[in-house]
Amino acid sequence: PEDEVARRIPLYALADEDPVAYAKGYGMLVQWVDNSLDMYKGELGRLLFPVFVRCYLELINHGKTAEAQKLLETQQDRFVE
Repeated sequence: PEDEVARRIPLYALADEDPVAYAKGYGMLVQWVDNSLDMYKGELGRLLFPVFVRCYLELINHGKTAEAQKLLETQQDRFVE
């Protein structure tokens, strides 16, 4: 299971080389959590916000503000009520 998560979100990819990988990887992680068994969704879902913040801050840190803004716009409904 840990290898599966690590494969789904490329946090170790450099934002300078492929900033879109953060949004794509995060989207894949969200999809994986959403499609997981109901008994695990609650626990896995709690991991999404910290991972989102990490991706967002990595993009900001590398000067990729447009990509960070797009990630925020596509995922904000998940976290904002």
